[in-house]
Amino acid sequence: MTSFDLNHLSKTFNAELWLSENFGCEFMLGQNGWINCSCPFDDHADNSPSFGINSELGIYKCFGCGKSGSFIKLVSVLLKIDLVEAIKIVSDASGFGLPGLLVRSIQFPSIRLLRH
Repeated sequence: MTSFDLNHLSKTFNAELWLSENFGCEFMLGQNGWINCSCPFDDHADNSPSFGINSELGIYKCFGCGKSGSFIKLVSVLLKIDLVEAIKIVSDASGFGLPGLLVRSIQFPSIRLLRH
């Protein structure tokens, strides 16, 4: 059985590029490792850069609506998919891929993967 580190996966994911390409986010440099843009969530009409991502930590936070979490959770919530599907998307976008692996169970901060 192989252990897969979700924290490492989240930190290697280029959330800035993904959000720019998929949601049209335009980022500006923030403070302390954060970059900011308008909130991409449908239920938050935001005209200011209240949404921030920190690639070193692999997290996001909207200081307007209060939503926050890992980049994996961000993909899950924005695309309205479960965490397993979000892990696959983040993994593929990060260059890891999960072909031939079966996501058996999620155990935060890691998941277990079994070969077919």
